[in-house]
Amino acid sequence: MKRKEKNLQSRQRILEGALKEFSAKGYTEASLNNICNDNGISKGIIYHYFKDKSELYLLCVKECFDALTSYLSDTVKTLNGGVEEHLRGYFDARIRFFSENPLYLNLFCNTIINPPINLIKAVGEVKSEFDTLNISVLTELLERVSLRPDISVTEVVEDFRAEI
Repeated sequence: MKRKEKNLQSRQRILEGALKEFSAKGYTEASLNNICNDNGISKGIIYHYFKDKSELYLLCVKECFDALTSYLSDTVKTLNGGVEEHLRGYFDARIRFFSENPLYLNLFCNTIINPPINLIKAVGEVKSEFDTLNISVLTELLERVSLRPDISVTEVVEDFRAEI
């Protein structure tokens, strides 16, 4: 096996172990020691590939949000019907994604509900494409319905964004 392939395998093994750890315990309770012990990985090899726990966490979060965003983007292209059917299809796709990728569910929820304080800005950057997709889906649906005259699509979207 070539050195490059071995490096890729080692890095992937670390990421898989980290994903399990962060999914099960969240950022605060997760530890590099557990990742090492549970996966037969030396701490030195983790630090060879990753600067620290935060970098490893953000890569797991990125993997989760990238996979989810890609899955939902593909789904959005196939949705038909009215607003309710479109919205139902979108949320059904999210449920399907997490049932097919259960480790991502806890990581996603923990990241959305309780992101590490020191990583809020970095998490926001990592999930920005996901946020953009959600806003575009919401905007498209709102443009297809009649809102009260005193409420604009832009106002609803801004209120929605304020809640995220």
